[in-house]
Amino acid sequence: MSYFLITSKNTLPEQFREGIEVTNKTAIAEKLILESFLTQENYIEARMLYASLQVNKFFRLVEDYTVISITCVNTEQDANVIVAIFNAIRDKNASQIGRTWTHPEDPNQYVISSISADEWIELVDNLSPKHVPVNIDSIQFY
Repeated sequence: MSYFLITSKNTLPEQFREGIEVTNKTAIAEKLILESFLTQENYIEARMLYASLQVNKFFRLVEDYTVISITCVNTEQDANVIVAIFNAIRDKNASQIGRTWTHPEDPNQYVISSISADEWIELVDNLSPKHVPVNIDSIQFY
């Protein structure tokens, strides 16, 4: 059996890094969520759409000020649906009234790749200790 991974990278723009130490991975991830979605309603909508699909596992890694998201699903079709959801939400959030910044280029280049069950088990073992959790209740949306 094989699985499909959706991987994306998104870097927190420099203007939002002030006061956030590069070692505070949770704060970096939370700030990127805050600035990307602007409102809690947008974030909750994204989470509900995402939750409506069969997701095996999700990892959020933070390297410097870059957040790497890795989602595992069972089929390539599910992977394509997730990418379509992510793109639609990104476009909606980017056009929000009050948005004061834009990325110079599309920040999320989604990569879909297949992985065997054995490779997936090994990847889970490697990524689990590196996963950066986020507490939605601690994010203060506008």
